[in-house]
Amino acid sequence: MRKIKIVLVLVLALCLPMVITSCKKDEGPATSSSREGGFLVINEGGFGKGNASLGHVNTKNEYEDAVFESVNDRKLGDVFQSILEYENTYFLVVNNSAKIEILDKTSLSSTGTIEDLGSPRYLALAGGKVWVQDLFAPKVTYFDANTPAGTNTL
Repeated sequence: MRKIKIVLVLVLALCLPMVITSCKKDEGPATSSSREGGFLVINEGGFGKGNASLGHVNTKNEYEDAVFESVNDRKLGDVFQSILEYENTYFLVVNNSAKIEILDKTSLSSTGTIEDLGSPRYLALAGGKVWVQDLFAPKVTYFDANTPAGTNTL
């Protein structure tokens, strides 16, 4: 019986420091001030799940998930396909939601949405226009990069 008590005390003595040092307070999500620098992460999400998200890794290698959702108070959509940076704007292609979200580069707040695009995939910038490739249709949609209100199709 005495040996069992000694073994139990030794096990507790060895495990207690691990338990104490492994716990730390959750600091919560990053704030906009910690989004300066670093890079964005495209989280495609599951097809048909509507759980695509935009993440951010700051200069301290801290990861913040669901940045779009926290800034804009709504989900990004279904299948985040690609992103294009132009001046102070990000264009986010959300394929299965058939849209492009337009974000302010500094605040990451949505400044507009281009919808009903079929199945947009990739973006290219040429001649001041953003060109959108479609997955299923033999067409290319384009719009003015500075005033992305209306779209045209080739």
